[in-house]
Parts: sequence; C-alpha cells; structure tokens
Amino acid sequence: MALYQNLAAIVLLNLDWYKDLKVMGKVYFYVAIVSTLVMLVQTILVFVGGGGDTDVDMDVDADVEVEISSGADTGLRLFSIRGIAAFLCMGGWAGLAFSTINGLGEAWVAVIALAFGFGALVGMAYLLKAIYKLQSDGTMDINSAVGKIGTVYTPIATAQARMGKVTVEVSGRLTEIDAVTDGRALKSGERIKVTKLLTANILIVEPLLGEDKDSK
Repeated sequence: MALYQNLAAIVLLNLDWYKDLKVMGKVYFYVAIVSTLVMLVQTILVFVGGGGDTDVDMDVDADVEVEISSGADTGLRLFSIRGIAAFLCMGGWAGLAFSTINGLGEAWVAVIALAFGFGALVGMAYLLKAIYKLQSDGTMDINSAVGKIGTVYTPIATAQARMGKVTVEVSGRLTEIDAVTDGRALKSGERIKVTKLLTANILIVEPLLGEDKDSK
C-alpha cells in the first residue's frame, strides 16, 4: 500500500516526498526524468520527422548494437539508444519508487531498479527485432522508400564510412531504417532524400538540396 501511495505522490507532483529522499533516491529521480524526456523526444522525432529546423546533433555517431542470433538483420539488438533510454527510464522510476519505502536497503533498491531496467532493455530489443523482421519478411517494400523525404535518426558518417539510421515512409508507414551516404556526414534531425538502395535493408541517402547549400 505504501508503494502505491508513494507513486501517487510522485505522479501528482507532491514535492513533500522529494525533501525526504536520500541521495540515491534523488539520483534515481533525475535519471528517470532525463531518460523519460529522451524517450519522448525520440518518439516525437519519429512521428513528426525531426521537427524541420530542430538541430538534435547527438554526439553518439550510431546505435551501439549487440546482435544475439545468427540473423544479421533480424537478430536481437540488445544495446541501442532506445534500449539504453528504456533501461534508464524504467530503472530510474523503479528505483525512485522503491527508495521511498522505509526499511528497504539501498542495495535491494539497486537490484530492483536494475531488474526493471534490464526488463525494459530486453523488451525494447524484442520490439526492434519485430520491426526489423517485418522489413526482412517483405511485408514492407523497402523499394518504395526511394525518392522519399525522411529524417536522420542517428548520425551518418561521410562517404559510407559508417552506417546510421533514418526515419522515412515505407509502404505508407514511417519506419526506421539503416542508411549510408555517398557525400558529407549527416547529423541527427537533418532532412534527407533517399536516392537508392545499397542492399535489401540499407538505404543510400543525400541531404536535401536546400539544407546542403546552407551547410556550406
């Protein structure tokens, strides 16, 4: 019952509980807030296409992905930007909630937070796997992306030096796909045009002409 009361206080922004938090409780709070905002921004970028002139230049050049299976395109990509954000978000909120329970030691709170975070990490990995499998099964015709306008999700290195990701319309739905470019490096949030396919699951993109001129 105490747990539900503490969660209700958090949701209703009753700041009296914050004054009673220990140092680790406040750490969980800030981790939860920041990671939740990151996930919200990612979701907004996917649905509105990066917000046009919004400059979201991430220092991370690409998703760090660990594949756990024999399939290169449909493997379980455990560590990615979305996965890490989900891990921190769920772990942060769980740690914050359980840290407000009297008598529960910090070590146990940390274990619980890690368990919740890892569950979110794995859940996000399976969700991404399902999306990639949908693409590879042919349910989505990636050829329909050629000529479409999209947005860079994770930065793309110059001259195909390293792959990034873009969000673009494929078969009538907005989808996140691996991409490279033959020209200059492309930043997160930048608008692009799909020129052709490199492989069955990788696009070749270029910056929109107007934005390319502005960048010089």
